[in-house]
Amino acid sequence: MTNSDVSADRPVELLGQLVGALSKQRQALAESDWSALNEVIPQLQDVVFSISQYPGGIEGLRAELAGLSEELRSGVNESLEAAAVDRKASAELIKINLQRFYALRSIHAVSASEDTYGQDSLSPRPGLKLSTRV
Repeated sequence: MTNSDVSADRPVELLGQLVGALSKQRQALAESDWSALNEVIPQLQDVVFSISQYPGGIEGLRAELAGLSEELRSGVNESLEAAAVDRKASAELIKINLQRFYALRSIHAVSASEDTYGQDSLSPRPGLKLSTRV
């Protein structure tokens, strides 16, 4: 293994870790597996931090990847396309889960209101009591 092979391995390894973490994140969100999501988020943060600490930052990483052989670069491009799809899917799943959370919160608020102001309670609903000034 030559010195150029070793230098080419690090960017490919970082991208492999990033693609794997994004895939695990999407899968955990799709399955609503919150414990798996809890495990993958620190991995994703570590990979992003490692990429930001790469010599030259993201631009240095891009320059290294541009210097790869054509067949290795095509494999990297396929991995990056898969990662982009996983990232977009994860973003949509997060939006869906937030909407689900807000709906559940609204349902809970309505049921709490029913418990307080329902037919069996002693308190009338706000706005149902006539004013004494009328």
